[in-house]
Amino acid sequence: MRQISFIKRKISLKFLLFIILISILSYFTLILNIQYNNKDNINILNNEKGTQRDVLKNLNSKDESSRSFHEKMLLEQIDNNIIDPSKNIQNVVDDDDNIIINNNPITSLLSKIIPIIESCEPSIGYELQNEDSSINDNDDNTNSNVKDKKKLRLFRKKLNRIYGKNGKNDIGIHDLTPILSKNFLNDCLYLPDDMFQELKISHEYFVKHIENIEYNDIDNNNGINPLYDNTNGIVFIGGGKFSWLTLLSIENLRSTGSILPIEVMIPTIDDYEYELCENILPDLNAKCILLYEFLPKNLNFKLNGYQYKSLALLISSFQNVLLLDSDNIPILNPDILFNDKLFIDNGMIVWPDFWRRVTHPLYYKIANREISNKRIRYAIDKKTPNDYYTNNDDSDNDNDNIDIDNDIPLHDREGSIPDASTESGQLIINKKTHFKALLLSFYYNVYGPRHYYPLFTQGGAGEGDKETFIAATLYYNLKVYQVNRPVGVIGHWVNGEYNGVGMIQFNPIIDKLNEDNYIKFLNEKILNEGTNYNYNFMDYLNYFSNSFAEPMFFHCNFPKIDPISLFNENKLVDENNNQWRLFEDQPNIGFDFELRQWNLINKYFCPIDDKPFNLNYLKNSNINHKQLCNNIKERLDYLLSTEIKYDNN
Repeated sequence: MRQISFIKRKISLKFLLFIILISILSYFTLILNIQYNNKDNINILNNEKGTQRDVLKNLNSKDESSRSFHEKMLLEQIDNNIIDPSKNIQNVVDDDDNIIINNNPITSLLSKIIPIIESCEPSIGYELQNEDSSINDNDDNTNSNVKDKKKLRLFRKKLNRIYGKNGKNDIGIHDLTPILSKNFLNDCLYLPDDMFQELKISHEYFVKHIENIEYNDIDNNNGINPLYDNTNGIVFIGGGKFSWLTLLSIENLRSTGSILPIEVMIPTIDDYEYELCENILPDLNAKCILLYEFLPKNLNFKLNGYQYKSLALLISSFQNVLLLDSDNIPILNPDILFNDKLFIDNGMIVWPDFWRRVTHPLYYKIANREISNKRIRYAIDKKTPNDYYTNNDDSDNDNDNIDIDNDIPLHDREGSIPDASTESGQLIINKKTHFKALLLSFYYNVYGPRHYYPLFTQGGAGEGDKETFIAATLYYNLKVYQVNRPVGVIGHWVNGEYNGVGMIQFNPIIDKLNEDNYIKFLNEKILNEGTNYNYNFMDYLNYFSNSFAEPMFFHCNFPKIDPISLFNENKLVDENNNQWRLFEDQPNIGFDFELRQWNLINKYFCPIDDKPFNLNYLKNSNINHKQLCNNIKERLDYLLSTEIKYDNN
């Protein structure tokens, strides 16, 4: 019996030692995994072993201005004894317990806003494209990692979009017919009453619950904190190929003489690019901001695409922000906008799209916004007094011959959002003066794809976030300057047909001077002609023609300047495989725009040491690097042989 008991004890002891050994191995495996996944630390990302003491030594050797956002965070954590520099590195990226992020006033703001948004989710919405309406109990508008699905109000109904007799409308900015009246716009996209009621309740709930959230009173338990530095800056959104496009735009920005700091928002942890964020961007006075770190892990709605733009505005550290799409390339230094009286007085500037506004009349009822019978505009002309384009005083609906809901464009009436529709590839905003509008636009974008995007454009071209910013701004009766100059086009001719590849947006400072000159011209004309003056819409348009306008941005959206796609999709050659210029008819901007882009492409994709920069989208393309560089060289040779030159004297 003693022998048996001894054997049992021996086996138990071995088993206990085995369990302890397994636990130790598991612990070190976990530590190694944590270290491997830490993208903030230079040594770890280079597959080196190190301690926080080594990292601290390395970071302290750097000039403060060259440290990345997360390197600064790591130093601050060490300085505040939040982490021990004598121990191995712990995960800083994607960490729920990240004290610096959690104590950030922007995080505090989002912790107040997001629960409100989640609480007012409408249960009825339009179908997304290529979506089966029969699947109503498993909505793809939720994150796969939602922890408690029972707390989430899933869509009980997904509605097909049904259009009335007027259908979808893409009415050009210069076109005055058809008359986009209230009744006309009511007969485009059908909005069922139950969905209307849900949206009205949701909208009222949101604006009521953000009433007491003010710009200067976000408290993070350390007293009152201003949300944003009183600084100016430029913001992009990266990720995938958009990280390359952002880098291209930033290089062009610096070529214009822009010196403002830049923040590149990285939407998800998979979008993080070490070489871009830690090596390339700091040399361009730019840095990455990991957008996902500011969001709760159990977010009950999905963010992507357009919705990131609204969130980027909230998270950016700048008070005054120029938000640029990654495929939007500045050709004139935009730094001048921030200190100009136009922006200071208005707090927001937006640029026009190609189209007239077709916002659904019921949106105004959802937003509880009153539209009067008074006509105060003539299409995009907001400056000519209404006496000169109305019949007697029909703007006040005193003329029995005028049916205000059929004969007057809805968006010419007081209280509506003015023409033209908005192109949001560029937006400049003062987040302090327009703080509430930022919050409301975030709500519009979260519930954009199924609700507000369809209502703002009624199935027309460019459906997305573009109207959310101006709609939210005017809901709060805040100022906004809409650039008068219609959007321009850049492209080339193919077999007698024009092929536009980008949009030209113009300098708003010059635009305001042209507006002032038009008002001066109009007043003199009225003074000279008196009652004989006849309004002419073309008089207004002529003051914003090419000869009086100055290009500022080329929004190169179709196709984007992504060399891999351009080559793969044969966008650079005609049907006979002969090269052509995409931007053949560029205006006189003092340099060859297309040649500059391909010089930058060559700089990064085919550097002298023949080692391309390490972007995920390039690695994932599985393209032959040698062949790619041969193609780039051929493209450069062609552009040099057809170089566009200007006499800048």
